[in-house]
Amino acid sequence: MQNTHDPQRLQDFFHEHPDAQIVASCEGHCLYVNAAASIALGGDVGPETPLSERVHPADFAHFLSEWTALVRSGASAVFTVLLGAKGTKGRAYVVHARRASSGDRVYVSLRPKEADIEADASSVRRREQVLRVILDNLPILVWATDKDGVCTYADGKGMETSAIKVEYLIGKSALDLYPPETTTGLRMALRGTMARHISADNGMYWDNRDIPVLDEHGNVTGTVGMSLDVTELHHAKAELEAKLAFIERQQEVIRNLETPIIQVWDHVLTLPMVGTVDSRRAARVMDDVLGAVSRLSARFAILDLTGVDVIDTATASHLFSIIAGVRLLGAEGIITGIRPTVAQTMVSLGLDLSSVVTLASLRDGLAFCIRRMKEERTTLAGPR
Repeated sequence: MQNTHDPQRLQDFFHEHPDAQIVASCEGHCLYVNAAASIALGGDVGPETPLSERVHPADFAHFLSEWTALVRSGASAVFTVLLGAKGTKGRAYVVHARRASSGDRVYVSLRPKEADIEADASSVRRREQVLRVILDNLPILVWATDKDGVCTYADGKGMETSAIKVEYLIGKSALDLYPPETTTGLRMALRGTMARHISADNGMYWDNRDIPVLDEHGNVTGTVGMSLDVTELHHAKAELEAKLAFIERQQEVIRNLETPIIQVWDHVLTLPMVGTVDSRRAARVMDDVLGAVSRLSARFAILDLTGVDVIDTATASHLFSIIAGVRLLGAEGIITGIRPTVAQTMVSLGLDLSSVVTLASLRDGLAFCIRRMKEERTTLAGPR
């Protein structure tokens, strides 16, 4: 009677078996590989070669998920991946794997996919389970069409709130059901270009994507589409835009209050300055003052600095620019209310105000303007 535990016979059986056989560590490194497995993995397979190195990049995440699951559970696994040497297209193999009872290694058998069509059932079930969870719990619609735009599949939790019903779609052409302006994305996908657009339907808003399905020759064989319910996001965006518009109106009111132009007398305007005068504010003051001088035919514009505590070279430059602009319009600019601290700063900065009329207070400025206008009227009237 032959000894079935003869190590040499078992080793010969392993290496000469026509099916690809691998003994791997739980970490996925090859420990023993027979000739058929070496060919399946693309050759040049040595001890400690990671199986993951011979998995096509497109299937890497799938392989890692299946391998991790079988190592943790100890149950056998059957799944399909592309295997081969690095940089090659690879070949589809059905992977049968089970963790050894000792727990320190995994026995793997590889069979070409054509040899066992049903072998990847567990992998298909896993993917279907993931898809089912997404479709049943997220507010989305998923559909598919053939190359003529006829709907072949429609599902998703979004069906509960959408006016679209499955029985209304399946077997019918979306190009015939809907007007041309609503099927632009589908038409683009049927021409091979992915499209995205937002649509409204009975008060609901949907973020739609149409994706072309291509065969190995790059020809469009159909489309897959997805619509995500973004109604809440749309309403939140509209509410935010309304709030921003309200804030902008408030800011406009504040800007008007911080640069008020007051007509204190016929042809006399005053602009009380408060706080810091930066470039943005100075430009706005310039526009407002020049516009008011022109519109009201003002003879004098009084810049009252009573509320300005600090001044620097940039601020002084802005004030001179305003005075120069007023003069170009035929009016005269006057500065009033310069505080002692501001006056000291102007002197230390070497600012020359000799060409500008400066008075102690707004009252003095107004009296000056009235007196000047009275003198001008007397001069124009002439001696009697």
